[in-house]
Amino acid sequence: MKLRKIFTSVIAGVLAVGMMAMAASCELISGFLPGLDSANSSSSTPEQVEKKSYQLTGEYKENLAALGGGFDFLLNLNDDGSAVLARYNPFSYNGDDAATNRAYDAEYMKGTWKAAKKDGVDCLQIKLAVHNEDGTTTNDVTAYAYDVAGVYSFELNFPLVVGMSFTRTCTLSGGESKVYADANAFIQAKKLTFQAPASIARFESVNEEGEKTNGTVYVQEDGTLLAYSGYTHFATGAYTKSTEGETVNFGITMEGKEVEVTVEGNKASFSCVYSMGGGYDITYNFVCEDISVLPDLGAAASTEVKYLGSYGEGNYSITILSETECKYANEAYVSMGLTGFECTYTKDANGTLTLTVKEEPTNPMLQGVWAGMQALTWTITGENTMAVKYFGTSGDATYSITILSDTECKYANEAYVSMGLSGFECTYVKAEDGTLTLTVKEEPTNPMLQGIWAGMKDITWKLGAGATMTTVE
Repeated sequence: MKLRKIFTSVIAGVLAVGMMAMAASCELISGFLPGLDSANSSSSTPEQVEKKSYQLTGEYKENLAALGGGFDFLLNLNDDGSAVLARYNPFSYNGDDAATNRAYDAEYMKGTWKAAKKDGVDCLQIKLAVHNEDGTTTNDVTAYAYDVAGVYSFELNFPLVVGMSFTRTCTLSGGESKVYADANAFIQAKKLTFQAPASIARFESVNEEGEKTNGTVYVQEDGTLLAYSGYTHFATGAYTKSTEGETVNFGITMEGKEVEVTVEGNKASFSCVYSMGGGYDITYNFVCEDISVLPDLGAAASTEVKYLGSYGEGNYSITILSETECKYANEAYVSMGLTGFECTYTKDANGTLTLTVKEEPTNPMLQGVWAGMQALTWTITGENTMAVKYFGTSGDATYSITILSDTECKYANEAYVSMGLSGFECTYVKAEDGTLTLTVKEEPTNPMLQGIWAGMKDITWKLGAGATMTTVE
């Protein structure tokens, strides 16, 4: 029993010595490791990194035809490292809430950012891209914004139309100060308010069903006509009017060229083409229900207009006598004393004439003359000028090429011409065998037009007799 007590005392002593040694070693370690407190070694806090955010803005203002007059940009570099670029079209005159505003793209491009060094200089590295629905990205860019007196800036190359290869460049600049609290503040600061021109009457555009579309011609007090597509001013003209008893003579010129006007009682109508770029034209049919409110002004325009054009070695003319009647002539025979053929005509929105002779000739010589003329389809191309359209088929589609000069032409899919599209403006080179090499003047940017052009551009045509053309394999 005494031996057991002695053994227990020895063990207790050993444990006490061990605990003292551990305490001493902790004190020793704390002397060598800063921040380790022997009283509470687990209470240290990691160093806090300051989170920053930046906001940069910019604009690109240039006439972009159908896309308007440009864009405003808002780039937020958030404190979580995300970068979000919004784009807004102020020329839409749309100040609606950002959540439903079709002119505002909240995530036009997005990506990441971080503080970095490039070539030894502090900067912000910004990565942006267009994010597609399938998870892929396009138009990826990596840019570096440098601090100059507290302002960061960089050049951004952005796509005009998301997913397309056509790009432009704008400057984005800003800093840590947040100029716009949110998207709505940005929109309200950048939106434009449309002010309609002063007018005493208006022509409104209508479709074939008589429904109003987005074209307007404002008739001003001095006789000036201002043609708008939506909020875009695209042409200027003038009207003339004279009243003789119950007869009203009314004429219109647009951009210095006389246009055909239909007058029915007090109602007047005419067509005008808005060229939106990239070969994309839209034809507006303008109607004023009551021109009696317009004062007489100037001399009425002549209703007789003579258009001249050539085909092969011959020169031809079509003289418009009224809204339905005309005279069609080969000028070589006019010089011999023949006055031409009396016809009726219709004209489509693109100026293409369809002629019907009033009386088929019975004289053998005149039958030969008429045969060479009736196969030609003419399109009015300018003031007193017209050009021949060549027609051909490929697959199930009909195509036309209108020769405008020795180097210029217009190339169209006739199915789309019937929808109001006038075709693509091109230049051409014609080989000795009549084979054409076409080059579009301006590559289309509108996605629909790009699809139309893709189906047309690889077809090679050869011009033939009678204003026909065939494909070249």
